[in-house]
This record gives sequence, structure tokens and C-alpha cells, in this order.
Amino acid sequence: MTARHARDHRRPQRRHGLWLGVLAVVLASCGGGEAGEAKRAPLELPEGNLLPEAVESYVFGGSQGCRADADCESGICYYGVCGGLLNVDTRWMQEVIADTLVEISEEDPRLRERIVWNLARISVRPRTDLAFRVRCVVGLERFDAKPELRQILTHDELPEAAHGAASLALSRLGDPAGVPMTVALTEADSVPTAAEALRALGASHLTEGVDVLVGLLRTLNPDLDSDLVHAAIDALGELGDPRAIGPLVAFLDRAPDFLEIRVTRALRRLTGARLGEDAAAWRTWLAGHPQPQTPPYTLRVYDTAQDIGLPPP
Repeated sequence: MTARHARDHRRPQRRHGLWLGVLAVVLASCGGGEAGEAKRAPLELPEGNLLPEAVESYVFGGSQGCRADADCESGICYYGVCGGLLNVDTRWMQEVIADTLVEISEEDPRLRERIVWNLARISVRPRTDLAFRVRCVVGLERFDAKPELRQILTHDELPEAAHGAASLALSRLGDPAGVPMTVALTEADSVPTAAEALRALGASHLTEGVDVLVGLLRTLNPDLDSDLVHAAIDALGELGDPRAIGPLVAFLDRAPDFLEIRVTRALRRLTGARLGEDAAAWRTWLAGHPQPQTPPYTLRVYDTAQDIGLPPP
């Protein structure tokens, strides 16, 4: 068979497949047929605080073999089996599974209560591994379970890392209970931890008091690790506190070139003004738009001994 004949032989099959695909899309969009009517079957709740078997597999993982995420109802195929919140080790995977748990519990408050109860129970029991505790926190945050997260934060027998995870989650949920430890974590030796804490403060949208704002403003030092400064600038833009406008305008004057766009973006978000990267233009704008007074703060100092092993000059 020639190449042309082979192409001609395949063409009708391609057309047939195309029309089937179009028909499936039309039926689905119109709600016709089984595809349009398919819904998740309601789950039967066992006695006590046990979870339905399907939901339990979303938490602990299942034994069902899989080859792709689409094969797993939890949405995550993990090394050939359907992943659960507690047995996957990547944050985005944990969040996908937690979102699935939230989705399937939306129609039954009792199921939501059971999932939250089980995650809270696992997070504080003495024999739970630290990694499991932190993964429970991911789920509890997705369920907006602030009382349970506060319980983790204040549990004296839990490791500090569990307290830190709970404080970050509470801050992202806008709960002031998480702020003190989150502010402390902004100055952690670990740059990823400190950057996550800065972003959590921005996500809190807590503009009462000074702790959140000062925790972010202290990092406006271009000598610090760029990941920290990026996180602080972005967080100030997200926080929405007008008291940050003056310090950001002042910082634009001395910011390195690679930070100017980021600072400008944050200022635009806070003010609604459509100005560019010219610090003089922003000073003129600020003179005509007085803002609330900024609380006093000191910049975090660059530690040469910590970063490059040299004593301070």
C-alpha cells in the first residue's frame, strides 16, 4: 500500500472519530444522555466517627492500581496507586486531594465534620509522624477548620514544626492566633520557611494592629536574600494596608533595578494609581494623597556569618 493510499485509508476513521467527539461534547453541554446526568453518588456514613471507605482512601491512600491522575477519584496517581492526603509527599498533591475532600463533603455537613474530626485526631495523637501531622494541617486549612488548627498550635506536647505549620495555616485564614509565630518565622534561618511566612502574613489581610505590617516591612532590605524581599513586597501588595504605601515609595528610591517592577506592582495594587517605576512620580502622588502613619520599625540586618560564613565587617 502506498503512503497516499495509507493516508486515504485512515482519513474516514479520523472523520468518524471527530464526529463522535463533537457529538459527545454537544450531549454533555446540553445535559442529554447519561454523560449530562452523571453525578457523584451519595455516600453512606458508617456508625461512629468512621469514614466511608471511599473517603478513607482519599485520606490514607488506596490500593487501586492506576497509571494516570484521571484513574483516581482523589485526582492523584502516586507511584501506581491512588494517592491519599497522608501518603503523598508533595504539597500541591496534598492540596489537590484536600480540595477533593472538601468537594465531596459539600452536600453533607456530617461528612465534613467527620473528615475534620479524623484529621484533627490524627494530628495530635502521640504516635503520629511529624509529616502526617503537617499533612493533616493542609487538609484542615482547606476545610477552614480554625478551632482544630488552634488546638494544634497550643498543644504543648506537639513538636514546634507542627505549631509552625498550624500558625501559617491560621494566618492564611485570617486568624490572628497564628500571627505571633508566623511573624517569628519570617526571620527563620531557612529562606523557604521565612518566605512562606511572609506570604502567609500577606494572605491574612489583617490590617488591625501593627504586628503583621511590621513583620513585612522589616524585610524591605535589598541586601537580604532576593526570595525574601520578593515575598515581602508581594505580601505587602496583597495585605492591603495603606500604611505600607509610604515605606514602599521610599524603598523604590533605593531598590535595585530587578525589584522596581515588583515594588511598582505592589504600589499600584495598594493605591489604584497607574504610575510607572519613577520614584519621583510616586512621591508627588503621595504628597497629594496623605496616608495613615506607618508604625516604627527597623530593617532586618543582613547576616554575613549566616549566609556566607564570614564574620560581620
